[in-house]
Amino acid sequence: AVEGWRTRTLVTRMGDLRVRRRLYRDTRAPDGGAHFLLDERFGWTPRQLTTPSMLALLVDWATDVPFAVAARKLAAATAGVLSGPTVRRHLRRVAERVRTAEVVTHETWETTGRVPEPAGERVVTPLYVEADGVHVKTQRAPAHRHGYELKCASAYERWEHLADPTPGHPRPHYALVAKQVYCHVHATSGADAVPFWEGASLALHRTYDLSRLSLVVVGGDGANWIGTAAEVFARV
Repeated sequence: AVEGWRTRTLVTRMGDLRVRRRLYRDTRAPDGGAHFLLDERFGWTPRQLTTPSMLALLVDWATDVPFAVAARKLAAATAGVLSGPTVRRHLRRVAERVRTAEVVTHETWETTGRVPEPAGERVVTPLYVEADGVHVKTQRAPAHRHGYELKCASAYERWEHLADPTPGHPRPHYALVAKQVYCHVHATSGADAVPFWEGASLALHRTYDLSRLSLVVVGGDGANWIGTAAEVFARV
């Protein structure tokens, strides 16, 4: 049933976009759930002030430069419509959605054995994976303690020699082929407690058929958690 009209404004790369759309009520739902069908069609989530493409640009900037710089650049590009705190809230919501999706995927795999779609079909021998962790201090953490540990794994298929060395640096240069990076914050309990290597394998599964990889070469600094990769991959 149509309940009425509502208006919202979204920041786009071309400027502000003011949209007037219908509000529907699901009369069959016990709570009379509200729906903006136009929002759902275009992926506009509640309280989101930007279009998905503008949000993707924000995330890209925030991963390339310090957050304060990304917020300042975006605020300048939108004439101050998106302030620093607003940018921070949007980034946090994106991170929460990604984290929730990972937890759901892991729970589904644990309970049903189903892996996420689309499943990867690529097979290489070997697949190289280098893992390491870094302790990151948060603003609220005591001076003598780190806030949390960020664990990362970089997967790649081989090294590729770059023909032309950088001027002034005659030594040969190499690039990693088909590099992928998986990171998450280490947690021992709660909703975030996805074992690192299980999360990494589910992420790599979207590219590779892990059941057909004859060898995965894992490198690291000798930390105990890195060696547990042998519990996830068939042959390490």
